[in-house]
Amino acid sequence: MEQTKDEMAHQQLLENPKYAVHVHDSQIKRITEILEELASRIVTLEDKLIDLDLNVRFNKSPSPDGPPEPPSGTDYGRTN
Repeated sequence: MEQTKDEMAHQQLLENPKYAVHVHDSQIKRITEILEELASRIVTLEDKLIDLDLNVRFNKSPSPDGPPEPPSGTDYGRTN
């Protein structure tokens, strides 16, 4: 596979340590930015899931005025 002129020029520039360090530094900075953005989104998603879990578990619906009633038509231990 033949290299294009751009690839050959890039390869020649990479032989210069200052250029190689600059290129790799730029790549590392970009990867770091992406990882920070992903971490931020994960934290936001985690917060939303925690809120959802709390809302579902501790629903603020009115509580009944006493113990729960058995389903109608069911006799639980009553003796006549």
